[in-house]
Amino acid sequence: MSIATEPTAQIRKKLPVMAISNKGYNYEVELVLRESKHFGLKWVLIIVNTPGQWYISTLLNSQYNPAGSKVMWIDYGQNWRIENFDEVLAAAKAAI
Repeated sequence: MSIATEPTAQIRKKLPVMAISNKGYNYEVELVLRESKHFGLKWVLIIVNTPGQWYISTLLNSQYNPAGSKVMWIDYGQNWRIENFDEVLAAAKAAI
């Protein structure tokens, strides 16, 4: 019996932008290249010290389409969001 393990980070890049929340906090932003047995290598956008993390491919998907959106919810129920998500996503796209 094997024990499932978390995907390992291959590459980690700190982005030159801070995510600004509506709660008055700033968070560092990172891109991590993760390997998954189901999806292969994928870039993940991470808002550090929050539960906010998304696959870049999902963010750039035209059906989901948050590209250009200034706001991204971290926790809708807690009214916790990133107010400058357009800047965060632009920095992520420039880094990959």
